[in-house]
Amino acid sequence: GAAIMAPVEFTCAPTRLPLGDWCNYALDSYSGGAVYGTGFNLTAAHADTEIVLDLGQVQVSAEVEVNGEVVGIGLGRPYRFDITDYVCQGQNQLKVTVFNTLANHYDVAFPSSYVFDGQTVSGLLGPVELRFLARVNLTARASAERH
Repeated sequence: GAAIMAPVEFTCAPTRLPLGDWCNYALDSYSGGAVYGTGFNLTAAHADTEIVLDLGQVQVSAEVEVNGEVVGIGLGRPYRFDITDYVCQGQNQLKVTVFNTLANHYDVAFPSSYVFDGQTVSGLLGPVELRFLARVNLTARASAERH
């Protein structure tokens, strides 16, 4: 560590990687983040509902952006985000940035009894779903007095 005076940084080229554990794609020792992105179209009927993005299973944290705006950060289950106010009719862009922990780095570089089974599972595991919920307005109604 003393020989390297600054953080080590590297950049990877964009690639298509399916949802799943990063360890299944030769990233066993990688501790850091990855960006997932996709586009989706909404009809007028979709845009007139409440829309929830459910990321399913994430290991470990997820930041969600829709159309360039940060919707929120999830640090634990459920990884669900109300994206109603961030979408529009037509084309929309989704970006999810996922970070794992240092467990992967330590498990490979410095094997330790402090890295537990399952702790190195990393990534956006899914399933990822958009849920369209009907908007319901409830109004108070005068009730008759009971005897």
